[in-house]
Amino acid sequence: MEAQEDRHGGLGNCTATTSGAELYRCWIANRRRLEQIIAQMEQISADAGEILLRQTTPPEPPRTVKR
Repeated sequence: MEAQEDRHGGLGNCTATTSGAELYRCWIANRRRLEQIIAQMEQISADAGEILLRQTTPPEPPRTVKR
């Protein structure tokens, strides 16, 4: 049984009638998909970090209020 994405992009659950071996295959497929998603998130984060480091204008320090 392959893990299937539901209409919200999540992974579908295995049914109660699934055999033990099929249940493990479903779990393994879910884990592989999760690892792919995490790898994509890490790449996006690294790309965003590179973009931020290349910015030429440094952020302005916060202004203090004088009383």
